[in-house]
Amino acid sequence: MARELSGYLNSIAEYIIKESKFTEAETQIAAITFDDEADSSQKILDQIKMPLFRKGWSNIKTVNRYGAIKKNYDRGYKQIILIDEFIGSGQTLLNRIKQLKNDIKEDFEIKICFIAGMDYAIKLIEEAGYEIFCPLKLPKGIRERFIDKSLDEAINSMIEIEETLAPNINEHALTTYSFGYNTAEALYSLEGCQGNTPNSVFPIFWWPRHKNGKERNTLLTRFQKGLK
Repeated sequence: MARELSGYLNSIAEYIIKESKFTEAETQIAAITFDDEADSSQKILDQIKMPLFRKGWSNIKTVNRYGAIKKNYDRGYKQIILIDEFIGSGQTLLNRIKQLKNDIKEDFEIKICFIAGMDYAIKLIEEAGYEIFCPLKLPKGIRERFIDKSLDEAINSMIEIEETLAPNINEHALTTYSFGYNTAEALYSLEGCQGNTPNSVFPIFWWPRHKNGKERNTLLTRFQKGLK
């Protein structure tokens, strides 16, 4: 797992330096973190520094909070790369870009880099006119792997499985994450590299309580406040 992650990070660094047509002097690489809670985009932002350094970018500007992008843009870092670990539905990213356009209020160059993402979400971002580099593209875990009768059976089976889970945990409703957040149907995790399983993953793999309230021994782990 660590070797695979290293390979993906190197691929992103290669893209940034050789294919993005951005320059080190004008580029800022920014996490899409919105609040003051640590998240996966900050983790990937930190991890990309060494591959970039080894490939020749020794003075790259990194930005660990989305809100600081405008300030750095005004300082001359006009070429913006948004970075994160995983893209599920693409809606969060599109909302960030929309807000960024509102903040900067003029044309700017932007590209997007993710370690992994759902193929349909990547296409959505590209159709919106943005260049995205994502070395690991994933199909939906059920709807893009089964057809006809097998598809119906797989969907019904997952519904039955989810019915064995606790419908609510504190303020978190299982329906919000059914088939993965925004029905992403993701089969992905970097838990082996101390990553946090995305909420886009089928909840059967990480939802921590049974319907009777007892704690589950889950295959994957998701850290989320109030989800215990």
